[in-house]
Amino acid sequence: MRMWNGHRWWVAVALLALPLAAWGEEAQGPIDLKQLSCGGFRKLPEDIQPLVAAWVHGYTRGTTSNAWLLDVARVRSFLADLDAACDATPGASFRYKLLEVSKTRQAAEKAANKKK
Repeated sequence: MRMWNGHRWWVAVALLALPLAAWGEEAQGPIDLKQLSCGGFRKLPEDIQPLVAAWVHGYTRGTTSNAWLLDVARVRSFLADLDAACDATPGASFRYKLLEVSKTRQAAEKAANKKK
């Protein structure tokens, strides 16, 4: 039984590594978000793209008072705007494009709130 416990650890490691192997080059190490282009972002696996967008957005807005609130509808809308912006300019810096989309959306929200 002791031998099985040792093998179980290796099986667990192998199973956990399978999704990483599917990433290709991006799985070789951390994703360099500072150097990531929109084209590089769009080449990431679809399940990783929202994680990257959320991390960068949270990193840039981590000090706001509502940083702990998650509005799923707004996140989906934001990601759709970000996808469209990156598709239009694949060579642009991803982090700067994300900030641009964020600022545009914030300005639109402020304008909408003033009309109320």
